[in-house]
Amino acid sequence: MSNRSQLNANMPMIALISVLLIGILVRIRQYMFGISLWVDEAALALNIIDRSFFDLARPLEYSQGAPTGFLWLTKLAIMAGNDSEFWLRLVPLLAGLSTLVLFPLVARHYLSRNATVLALLLLVMSERLIDYSTEVKQYSLDVLMTVCGLALFLILKNKPLNLGRAIAVFVVGSLMLWISHPAVFILGMVGSYALISAWRDGNRHQLILTLLIGLAWLASIIIQLSLTLGNLSQNEYLLSFWAGGFGPSISTGTNWLSWHWRKLNNLPGFGLGLSASVLSVLAIISGVIVYYRKDKALLFSLVAPIGLVLVASWMKRYPVEDRMILFTAPITAILVAQGVEELFRTLRSRSRILAFALPIILLIDPALGTLNLLQHPDYKEELRPVIGKIQENWQDGDHIYVYYSSYLAFEYYRPRFGFSEADFTIGTRSREDWSVYLKELDKLTASGQRTWLVFSHVHNESGADEEVLFINYLKEKGFTYTDKFTAVGASTYLFDFRQSAGSD
Repeated sequence: MSNRSQLNANMPMIALISVLLIGILVRIRQYMFGISLWVDEAALALNIIDRSFFDLARPLEYSQGAPTGFLWLTKLAIMAGNDSEFWLRLVPLLAGLSTLVLFPLVARHYLSRNATVLALLLLVMSERLIDYSTEVKQYSLDVLMTVCGLALFLILKNKPLNLGRAIAVFVVGSLMLWISHPAVFILGMVGSYALISAWRDGNRHQLILTLLIGLAWLASIIIQLSLTLGNLSQNEYLLSFWAGGFGPSISTGTNWLSWHWRKLNNLPGFGLGLSASVLSVLAIISGVIVYYRKDKALLFSLVAPIGLVLVASWMKRYPVEDRMILFTAPITAILVAQGVEELFRTLRSRSRILAFALPIILLIDPALGTLNLLQHPDYKEELRPVIGKIQENWQDGDHIYVYYSSYLAFEYYRPRFGFSEADFTIGTRSREDWSVYLKELDKLTASGQRTWLVFSHVHNESGADEEVLFINYLKEKGFTYTDKFTAVGASTYLFDFRQSAGSD
């Protein structure tokens, strides 16, 4: 083989390694920026920091829900180091990096070499996957467990289930259930395939082993329901927050159809950040058709988890919305990559320009987003430098008024800057009745203290920006802040209430 031919043969592997290194680099870089915890991260972090391993297996505070295994792993991480942002985010980072390494090993059984590179590129450049690989949240592990579940499926597809393999599948599946909530949908696919295969082949031994594994997994799910999942399914706040992700009744007719069509259109965006929805959906449909013709077992492994999560949404048990559906990202990447390859092959004979434009159009937005992340971190709510500013300018007798949505992040950072519970007051959440806010501000003006107002995660969907509402009301009363410091998504204002408004 000539050097040129050998280079051409190795190009997919070179491209794969290059894409993998880019993915690792962008995630580690985002992690090393050490951005402040935002409110959702802080809520989960406080649970992990303040609780024992035993208590982490109970319902969490602050309307939080996370798999016990993820909580325990993160607890181990901060015990090995400390409770800084870096150690709290270590488990999601390792999960995100592991996904990138393991995914090509699984995807090559579904895709050609070139399509495998494309599928990996879709995962590498997904801003959502990058974000959740560097946040104190479990969703990065959800994605990793999907890849592990597809690997289990491939093992069962290619090799009959014997006792040794059954034990391995049971152990891996049980761990998955404790590490990831949506792993139940992936394992539901794995178990269903094993049962169907054993029944079709008339293999009684394999059928019994599969049923035993399924019963063991079911027992694990029941234990989790009794500990934490049952509480989550009854949490009114979470049910209200995720209401749009629960499927409507089939009796609603066109509404039922339009809801499912919207979710299909959103699927590439939820996990992969693909904005060309029509093209993305066309690629998914094309991928489904290819697998239907080529290998129905592979198609079953890709669509069954999505079907199961839809059933759960109809039962109001799991929302098909946003980060809750992030675990489907590897599945979507495989379907899109297969579909793009098929569309490319079809278009190339008619127009090479259109054929090459297809992947470029799909990848342009994710590529630009990844390049931006390589230069600038994805800041959300930078409360840490805001509290640092207060500490630098603190005087005896000062007080802090903490906006209600800022409380959890403030509570995480407060002890790190030496503030005691006597140094601050937490505002009341009263979005439907602003008079409560005004009464609290009146108390502040009458306090006779220098007061720092702290804001982050500000609500602005009830007719006004509440931060602006607070500051304008104080201005109307004759008070103007004497100092102000802002960061991305967070701010503080210093008001001197030691003298009455308008006094010299």
